Amino acid sequence: VSIATLALLVSACGGGGGGSSTGGVPSTDPTPGPACEQFDSTFAAIQKVIFEKRGCTQDVCHGSAAQGGLNLSPDVAYANIFEKPSLGSRFPYVTPGDKTRSYLFMKVSAATDPGSFEIAGAPMPNGLEPLSANELEALRLWIYAGAPETGTVGGTETLLDACLPEPKPIT
Repeated sequence: VSIATLALLVSACGGGGGGSSTGGVPSTDPTPGPACEQFDSTFAAIQKVIFEKRGCTQDVCHGSAAQGGLNLSPDVAYANIFEKPSLGSRFPYVTPGDKTRSYLFMKVSAATDPGSFEIAGAPMPNGLEPLSANELEALRLWIYAGAPETGTVGGTETLLDACLPEPKPIT
């Protein structure tokens, strides 16, 4: 792989862009490229890429109307799903580390992969295009990693087409 090819790949997500006059070494220009949107955490990417872009935060769904008692507006979404009881199941919306005990995961999985879970009511998003396999996998990885509000869960950046900070080891 040539240095020019590497520079193009790296610049797609905010890394160095193009060669420089210093022997062809890519620059360290921090300006994000057009290929991905910058987020400060995996959850921030999930909020935007899944909840907002999939229509979950519309007022008539899980915005101000809070269908099923759930409001996924950006300022309250995390607090409303992390270990919070759901109205349609005996399981919380998100149980850290366990997709099979996370009702939010079950609801969206039922739309993406029909028959994967038995759920009350309609799969989500209701009446809209289901999550992609990559989006569902990013949600699964996030839950498996403990559903953190901050930080980056490794592997989610490519699944969500997002630019995220480097994952840090758990200490």
